[in-house]
Amino acid sequence: MPASSIILDSSDSLIQEKQTWYRCPEMEENKQIGLKYDIWSAGWALFNICSLDDGRYLLDQVEDFNTWKRPDIPRIYSRDLDRVFKLMTNLKPEERPNANELLKEKIFNQ
Repeated sequence: MPASSIILDSSDSLIQEKQTWYRCPEMEENKQIGLKYDIWSAGWALFNICSLDDGRYLLDQVEDFNTWKRPDIPRIYSRDLDRVFKLMTNLKPEERPNANELLKEKIFNQ
């Protein structure tokens, strides 16, 4: 069972708050979420670490994911890292990498 399924079924108020931090396009479309949601969330965790910001303000302000432009990872980091972030936070879950695909990225194999 994906971690996302456990989190989204929880009634814990802290978990419910965290759920909105990583609101994803499939939630807006009332689609089933799964492992690709976990990749989305990990991408945003990466953004949080690199930007030293929690990113909540970005996702909370999204009214329409179709017209929204994701931020870049701060320029002090490599463009390869930014590319991985963009892969992980692809608006189309079917185009997000799974964990195995992600670990094959150049940045993780240098």
